[in-house]
Amino acid sequence: MPDPDESMPPNGAPLHLILREQLPRVCSEHGRPAAQLRTAQIPFVDRRGGAERLTSARFLLRIFSRIGSRDPFNVDPHIVLHGDWPACPACLRHARRFVRIGQFLSVAAAITVVALVLALLQGVRGLVVPLVFAVFPGWFPVGLLLIKGTFERAEIFARARMTPDRSHVVITAHPDFVNAIHLEYPTTPTE
Repeated sequence: MPDPDESMPPNGAPLHLILREQLPRVCSEHGRPAAQLRTAQIPFVDRRGGAERLTSARFLLRIFSRIGSRDPFNVDPHIVLHGDWPACPACLRHARRFVRIGQFLSVAAAITVVALVLALLQGVRGLVVPLVFAVFPGWFPVGLLLIKGTFERAEIFARARMTPDRSHVVITAHPDFVNAIHLEYPTTPTE
């Protein structure tokens, strides 16, 4: 297994990988014909057993695990995979649904903060305490992580992981996607 420091760019910047070949126009999740290709990035962080996808939950766990270190909030990805991912109409509907949920949560958070400010300015003591708890810890940090996770989920069009030696990306896919890969690239290994 290569030394993690050897493949990393200088100054701690993430290693950017770009898909070498275009994926077939078949949805990897459902195996249906793709309605469009969506450009997306999949961030990974290094772990002892290899690289794993950086999600909102892992982001939060990494912050808590780094409390007491010099820079606990430096949880930037080590590797970023760039590519055009095929998405079928069902995937696009799913993505739009998560975007709408994220937008709704964002507006609800803003309304809660505005309500808190108005309650403070108007001196409505009965609303101040519940609104303070709704904002802290309700919307900050819990709500912000929920909003981040919701928008993040809207951008997932492929389930991918890296091999422990970081030499290959493994896409968990529908059998029809795998067949399309074999037709387009006959020498591609599959698990």
